Amino acid sequence: MIHVDNPKKVVLIAGGSGLVGKALSQRLQEKGYEVRILTRNINQKSKYLLFHWDLDKNEMDSSAMANIDFLINLSGENISAKRWTNKQKAKILTSRVHSTQFLYKSILETKTQLKAFVSAGAVGYYGTFTSNKVFVETSNAGSDFLAKTCAQWEDAAFYFEKLNVRTVVLRTGVVFSKKGGAFPKMTTSLGLGIFPVLGNGRQAIPWIHIHDLVEMYCQALENEDMKATYNAVAPQAVNYQLLKKEIRKRQFIFPFPSIPAFLLKFILGEMASILLYGSIVSSKKIEELPFNFRFAQISDALDELLTR
Repeated sequence: MIHVDNPKKVVLIAGGSGLVGKALSQRLQEKGYEVRILTRNINQKSKYLLFHWDLDKNEMDSSAMANIDFLINLSGENISAKRWTNKQKAKILTSRVHSTQFLYKSILETKTQLKAFVSAGAVGYYGTFTSNKVFVETSNAGSDFLAKTCAQWEDAAFYFEKLNVRTVVLRTGVVFSKKGGAFPKMTTSLGLGIFPVLGNGRQAIPWIHIHDLVEMYCQALENEDMKATYNAVAPQAVNYQLLKKEIRKRQFIFPFPSIPAFLLKFILGEMASILLYGSIVSSKKIEELPFNFRFAQISDALDELLTR
């Protein structure tokens, strides 16, 4: 394993204002990196260097690229932010693919010599359905909307290899964090003693604690043996039924009926698929790097997540 020893490196992050971006920026700064953020709002208060970009207008301050060592792309419209109209689906796709293509073009035009490009990806690559199959990085892409989006997203990312840039894509599962994202939404009713199971509850939740995801991104920068795609998920497979069982061990939950699939589909439309379906995704490849999970088991994660 070859590691980058000099910690004083420059990292440019696109999408640095989101849940993962904020946690990653802080961790990189703690490790001694100079962190730069691409943002539409350069007038906001920040402890990082801010550079303007606007994908809708194809604008970017090219000085952001000066002397950077690493480029991380976390850009992408939140898939659960709005009902999936045709317009919203187009936004989900283009926000990921276009941002990656735009960054590639910028690196090409500025002749920036990158040490590595690291892109977010998603386990949605494998398709949104429930099965007994365990998906690994070499499994075929699915055929639904999210799978096709993820496949095009990755295709755009691996264009960086044409520039002889080491490229890593982290196919990320459901990120569990106290500070935002899926977990607070999933547990918002716990204050009332309620944790409703969605559908039949047997669908897998390929999850990862935000601490481990951030450390994966750091390793992707520092470990020169790390290339291509990795599933960014915890080793333990979890479904809604198991999650409810583990939560019940930690706090009281009233008996409560599951929310039927037809109701979620009526309310959310096609977007309900990301809640009602899910298969097991393997973390074996990244474990063999090696990567040591701090939160490998859901019990360890819940001990931290449910602590005030």
